Amino acid sequence: MKLSINKLIANDIINYGMDQTSEFNYSVSLNGYLNDFDGESQKYILDNLDDIIECIKDNENVADLFISEQSDGDKDFDMVFYWGNLLTQVERIVCENAKSLKVNLEFEDIREIADNILRSDTFNDDLEYEIKNYDNGRDID
Repeated sequence: MKLSINKLIANDIINYGMDQTSEFNYSVSLNGYLNDFDGESQKYILDNLDDIIECIKDNENVADLFISEQSDGDKDFDMVFYWGNLLTQVERIVCENAKSLKVNLEFEDIREIADNILRSDTFNDDLEYEIKNYDNGRDID
């Protein structure tokens, strides 16, 4: 599938939402988003908004999209994400282990456990050991 400017803009909106969320959904204000662009780019986005919205709906990370109109005329892109696509590698490992242990965890719980692991002394000690011993036998210039 070829990328278009509209898909790139849609991906930017989606990625912003995915980066900002601490849950599995996020709302992006169109006016707030447009503030990051010059006048010509703002005009392009507004002129192509319907296609950009379709690109957001078709994105593999977006489970659902709601467009809400505010009283001031602003539009919000209320995106619901497939939460499996929001997980980091460590969060995926936590999720997989919880499933194998038949422990049901909420999205926020998975994030908290992963954060705790990454901040733990044990993890950092293991990381330091692995880094120091990774280059055994190799010359470093």
